[in-house]
Amino acid sequence: MLTTAQLGGLSRFAVAYLGSGVLGLVTAGLWATFGPYCLVLLLAPAMVVPCVHRSARRVGSGG
Repeated sequence: MLTTAQLGGLSRFAVAYLGSGVLGLVTAGLWATFGPYCLVLLLAPAMVVPCVHRSARRVGSGG
């Protein structure tokens, strides 16, 4: 019998595995459709999010 901690770990692993698998499929599909532009589409949010987060934090603390 599995403990709740083991079940929690397994479910987290399953979610991460499925998520990465889905992400991989989506990425492969985008790459097949858009080619190298897909890389730009994937990197753009990664570069934008920290900037938005930083400005939002500045606005929140600065008033």
